[in-house]
Amino acid sequence: MTKGYKPQGARGRRIGRWMGAAAALALVLSGCTAQATGNTGESSFILSSDVKAELQAKKLPLIQGEQIAMKEQVRFADLLNVREGIVLYNREDGVYRTSLASLEQAEKLTDARAEEVSANGRRALHNQDGRQYVGDLENGMEYALDDVEANSHWVFADAAGEYVIGGVPGMIGLIHVTTGQAKWLNVKERLYKGENGYSYGNPRYYAGDIYVDGSFDDEENAIYKYSPEENKVELFLDFPGGKKRDSINQYRFLPDGKLLFDGTYDRQNGLFVYDPQTKAVTALVYGTIVDNLSVGVSYSLAPDGKKLLFHTRDENNHHLYQAELDGTQLTNSRYILRDELYASVSSLAYWNEDSDSYYLKYVPPGGTVESIVSYKF
Repeated sequence: MTKGYKPQGARGRRIGRWMGAAAALALVLSGCTAQATGNTGESSFILSSDVKAELQAKKLPLIQGEQIAMKEQVRFADLLNVREGIVLYNREDGVYRTSLASLEQAEKLTDARAEEVSANGRRALHNQDGRQYVGDLENGMEYALDDVEANSHWVFADAAGEYVIGGVPGMIGLIHVTTGQAKWLNVKERLYKGENGYSYGNPRYYAGDIYVDGSFDDEENAIYKYSPEENKVELFLDFPGGKKRDSINQYRFLPDGKLLFDGTYDRQNGLFVYDPQTKAVTALVYGTIVDNLSVGVSYSLAPDGKKLLFHTRDENNHHLYQAELDGTQLTNSRYILRDELYASVSSLAYWNEDSDSYYLKYVPPGGTVESIVSYKF
């Protein structure tokens, strides 16, 4: 039984502008190349002219890779995880597990639908009878988050599901699932002076510290770092473009301590890397302008932190690329999709542990997963 405080809300924000009436997910153009550079202030990703010409000549949908049709109807949000050929998904009466090799056979794992599954597919968060639980899908163990309200919002803080992170308005908590040890940051006391309000997004956990992005007392958007052991709060990254112009969406730490994030930095929309040692922000990919609106870049990072998928848009289509991340540069980039997407790639992609292969949901209009496409890097 874990011990925690009573959270409410702290709802996650929708990332990007990708939801809507959508067409099929497609994997395309094995062998086509793109050129990428990583210089701050320059256009950091350039699609070569021969690839552009070839893309325009193709008809949609374009699919490459092993496409495996689903045997039953599963809604987009109910497909929870695909990893090492194993699929986890919700039915009305609980979480089920099946294999891509034999989708006709499904095993029931829990009696409650999961809100989220850890990235490694081992643990599931769910709400039952007014309480929050974390269940181990391998050994059947279940851990109750004691004194946590049913309508609160918690997410896994790490890939293995060892920690959950969430909070009430003005308070952020981090709970170790099996021991119940809790750490929390009182946002009202440490970051808010009580003058002009505050807002913040989903917190992150990295290397023992809690990170929160937000704006406090009408100041500029920024990311703050809280070190529980030192009981210390410090500015980690500020955004120079002003609160109305700069914002952050999804951010993840890389193995070397750099921060990968998408959003708007210094009034430029795109995908960036921040080096806390040099304080430099490097643009990897800039966003686009569609119908006079700035459209961002979404991404999905591999477990090793060295490979990624990223997702851009133009007036006609969505575009998906895979690339390797070398410091502050993209290398060995390849164009793999031209089509409409049902959601951002961060919600469509699932990586295998080797980081050399991944899966994508194929979701036609209507939001039902039609198939899973297996792809190798």
